[in-house]
Amino acid sequence: MPGVRQVGDWIANRFEIFEVHQGGMGVVYAVKDRLGTDERPVIALKTLHEELFLDGERGARFSSECHLWVHLGNHANVVQAYAVEEIEGRPHILLELITGGDLRRQIGTPELDLPLALRHGFEFCLGMEHAIRQGLRCHRDIKPANLLLTPAGALKIADFGLAAIRDEIIGVGPDRADEPIPLVESFEEQPIIWDDPRDQDGQSHPRALPRRSALPEWTESTDPIRELSDASTLTPPSIPVLAAADLESTIDHVPLSRMGVQDTAISRLTRTGVMVGTLPYMAPEQFHDAKSADVRADVYSFGIVLFQMLTGRLPFRGDTLAKLERQHCRADPPSVVPAIPRRFAREAVRVDEIVHRCLAKDPADRYATIPDLRRALTESLRRVDRRFDPRR
Repeated sequence: MPGVRQVGDWIANRFEIFEVHQGGMGVVYAVKDRLGTDERPVIALKTLHEELFLDGERGARFSSECHLWVHLGNHANVVQAYAVEEIEGRPHILLELITGGDLRRQIGTPELDLPLALRHGFEFCLGMEHAIRQGLRCHRDIKPANLLLTPAGALKIADFGLAAIRDEIIGVGPDRADEPIPLVESFEEQPIIWDDPRDQDGQSHPRALPRRSALPEWTESTDPIRELSDASTLTPPSIPVLAAADLESTIDHVPLSRMGVQDTAISRLTRTGVMVGTLPYMAPEQFHDAKSADVRADVYSFGIVLFQMLTGRLPFRGDTLAKLERQHCRADPPSVVPAIPRRFAREAVRVDEIVHRCLAKDPADRYATIPDLRRALTESLRRVDRRFDPRR
């Protein structure tokens, strides 16, 4: 199999690459599709890094999760997945190309004021409601890196169903809970920890993390909460404690047998009481048993994102998994009221109540459904932006 391609290369004599974006697990190519339609002459191709397919079952798992994303269809607030195709021996997912970057580029900037933060929340809810109508039970990895922005500023949710793929690869045991972890937002920015000897292939250390592309659409904006070294310079002593695998389908009504994956083939990856998610955004229940997580875990993760949009920082911080778990499971989040400008003072307390209800420790105390959350956001948004029309 070929390695990572470069700008100007062709894939399968069909896709001409004009951007390359690498993460710790995978690679996304922005390509011109020679066989594409007039509606989508350029798309994004996403796949895992070559060495992650050494385990043959993982290709089937990745393909199956991607098909679930394709099943969600078209919606203004969901990154559309067009198809899953086997290209040069490994599965790729063909995606709508979003060129406005992700939500991280706005966090901590004057551009992201209260009305825009609430509008992003409203659009997040619309996208999630559509996905739930198509059968989604829980996204499990809501974070700024998975909330993409169009050039016009619309928010689109990405990476449906792929959290479990990532976590089965980079899982480690709870015995390392007190080891230091870097405070980064995304596992995509961290080295892989090989959790199974059959994945080692003679490697004695995790694969070196590739540097990010310098292209404008994919570059990472200055992050006001990033206080440790850049993730691209992490070395093995800085290896994070990451989440283990939960092989329940993200869209739970689809059994593994219908995905073309045999239970016996992946039983070595199946665990009880394990975690799925990105640590700074994980709901308390995800630290203990990901199987118990439902859409209320996504509500919690969105609450973290909303807090971050309003304040420019995370509500809970810790340099080990154990410290983060204690924060998420026991500590009350700070108020967002001091971060809201005086001109919105009348709405500040209501917005703070929305954030704190999202971040309730007990799932039963959060918004029970995404429409419940949407209605609360809509009420506040109408009061701070008289031009807002939820029907548009």
